[in-house]
Amino acid sequence: MPVKIICGRRPIIHLALLTAVVAGLLFAAGVVDGAFAQASPFGAPRAPTPATPVGGVLGWIFAKQAEFYRQFSGLIRAAKADGSAIWSLVGLSFLYGIFHAAGPGHGKAVISSYIVANDETWTRGVILSFASALLQALVAVVVVGIAAVLLSASAATMGRAVNAIEIVSYSLIIVIGLRLLW
Repeated sequence: MPVKIICGRRPIIHLALLTAVVAGLLFAAGVVDGAFAQASPFGAPRAPTPATPVGGVLGWIFAKQAEFYRQFSGLIRAAKADGSAIWSLVGLSFLYGIFHAAGPGHGKAVISSYIVANDETWTRGVILSFASALLQALVAVVVVGIAAVLLSASAATMGRAVNAIEIVSYSLIIVIGLRLLW
């Protein structure tokens, strides 16, 4: 069956344009309406919203994250008072990072899709996953560290910086998606 030409253009171009418009509208809605914005781990806390119950493995992961997060404040106070408590804080931070990475996002779907699409071996997938996790962690530490120094580490300033960084990163993801379509 021949491909139908619409106005001299291929249908894939129309699909790409429609995708770009929808992504742009969602992006604009997220900028305009704070209800679409996700909670930020940096900066001033946002008003609490009632959590939707999550069950299964994902619910367990979220519960563990919440438990670790509650323990952070006590360990931070202890680390300030006694320098030896810093190792407990580092260990808890490491465990929190593992449970955080096991949750949604962080490229697991992208890496899985790449492995399946390219018939890669599981060892290559494990190596790629560890490399991705290490790079994400290093970038997070470097970006937050630099931003804290440059912005004098006030909670409100860090919150605004996080919002700006999120907008830029989401825009770059849209650009990458559009580039992959062409």
